[in-house]
Amino acid sequence: MPYVTFKLQGRTGNIMIGYLFAKLMSLKYGHEYIPYQEIPNQDSIFIITDSTARDVLTYTPDLSQMNIICHGYFQQSDYYFPFRDKLLEIVYNTNDYWFSYTGRKEYMKDFLECPHSLSIGENDLVVSLRLDDFIQLPCPKSDILPPQYYLDILENIHFDKLYIVCDVIRHSWEQKYIEHFSKWKPVLLQESVMHDCGVMRDCHTLVHSNSTLCWIMSFLSKTKKLRIMPDREFYPTQSLGKIEERDTFIKTSTLSHHDVYHIDLFSFLKNSIHPLSYCIPDECIVGDDVLNDKTRCISDLIPGNRSTYTFGPEHEVEYNKMYQSCLFAHTQKKGGWDCLRHYEIMANGCIPIFNDIANCPESTLTTMPKQLIQEANRELLPWNYNNKPLYDSYVKKMLEHVREKCSASGTVRYFLEKIGSSPKNVLLIMGNIGVNYTRETFWIGMKRHIQSIGGVAVEYPKIDFLYDNYSGNRKTLYGNGFTYSCRLQDDYSFTNDEIVEKIKNKFFDMIIYGKVGPDELHEGSHPNMPLWEHVFKRYSRNQIVYLYGGDECIDLTYNNRYKEHIMIHSQFAHCFVREYKK
Repeated sequence: MPYVTFKLQGRTGNIMIGYLFAKLMSLKYGHEYIPYQEIPNQDSIFIITDSTARDVLTYTPDLSQMNIICHGYFQQSDYYFPFRDKLLEIVYNTNDYWFSYTGRKEYMKDFLECPHSLSIGENDLVVSLRLDDFIQLPCPKSDILPPQYYLDILENIHFDKLYIVCDVIRHSWEQKYIEHFSKWKPVLLQESVMHDCGVMRDCHTLVHSNSTLCWIMSFLSKTKKLRIMPDREFYPTQSLGKIEERDTFIKTSTLSHHDVYHIDLFSFLKNSIHPLSYCIPDECIVGDDVLNDKTRCISDLIPGNRSTYTFGPEHEVEYNKMYQSCLFAHTQKKGGWDCLRHYEIMANGCIPIFNDIANCPESTLTTMPKQLIQEANRELLPWNYNNKPLYDSYVKKMLEHVREKCSASGTVRYFLEKIGSSPKNVLLIMGNIGVNYTRETFWIGMKRHIQSIGGVAVEYPKIDFLYDNYSGNRKTLYGNGFTYSCRLQDDYSFTNDEIVEKIKNKFFDMIIYGKVGPDELHEGSHPNMPLWEHVFKRYSRNQIVYLYGGDECIDLTYNNRYKEHIMIHSQFAHCFVREYKK
């Protein structure tokens, strides 16, 4: 009887695929498999290589009197896919073996029956990860997949527990790579090859790397699997793809060696941290005709001097008219650089006198027309009435800027651009329940936008002072509720219990938490955020937003507790920051 065998090449995964190709030839031509070392020494040998394999599969030469030696990698999944059921039946009922490089017998059944130490649940997820051993010098690129390939998958699939199959982590860059998974608290499996094989064989959800061992164990698995596989080309002769019709493929490419050695979670996370300044409701922004009503030079209201705060909660109209009548008004940095007064002054057609604005970090007050304000202060102060035409031109430019950049509608346009999506149903979950201008002014714009597109925007719990039917005492609100209170039409229709149920059913397209930060009591950090146990299970990083609205600067230029907080939390959400330095 003629025989078929294969010649060992590469590591374990390559060897097993070489064996599988030999079994495919046995299935096609009826030859009996034996190890390479046991092939009879005779002249009637037919050698199949990678370059001839497809022809041998397509056409059927007469090999009835010849032994077949398979000498190649044969890493083309379309060779095996049509015959998978038959190959599994044969392989699971054999005592086939090959001789290792050291001369030891290795039995195929050992890979099919090897135990592992885990109790893998149906909702657990296993990731195959290859790092150091996939450095492919002197090639210009490694065979290592970017972390983003895995993160995009993990963010969009529900699972209970994450296992990562990998070699022993030895290098600092490998540790930095692993840090990208830290939010899921993965279990690292740095075990034997046989243990890895058993885990990849038995798991129900497997995210493939470029590993041939991962692919062959996935191919040989009898467990009903959800497979997610990289769609990329590294070796021209390798195309290990589809195992079953339902398999999912993600287009990706491998990392350059420079990118591997400089991989950094911090750099990755910074792309999800964005500045977010206060804004002002659109209806609060006056028209250019305000320039006809100027009767005073500089407002008597001096920030920080409580004796000049003469407007009570019932005097909001008078407060705005005061700024409208003034050419200039003082403002300044208080607890933080951002202050609602800046926007109230500009929206009323008055130019702020902001003496130290040049010291403001570039990534804070990003919507403020900083250069325009500084230029106006230089050109117009001390005041000379002959400069009224120049003054008017500055105010018109400022009002145009405020409408475009500082209005609630302008801020929502900016927000949607940064998150790269257009949610229709949005939930705002309050953390610290005290008034926060970042949250309240942004929410006025966001809720109006959602209402305009026929969506649903609600808070948990309801922020009752934002609605036009609010009957509470505005004196108890910060700043007497000026500018932000009583602005929204009340369309609130959900109880708190109904909101929880809608989270569980993923009714909302986006969840926004505000405000977040290390100073916001326990509600400002997970896992203590309200309803976090429901949100985290169902929503991805791109569907969650954190509003950092506190006074303290989130300064990323040195190590501090604010930087530490946002580096942890930006793994879970887009972060929008009021006071920001990068």
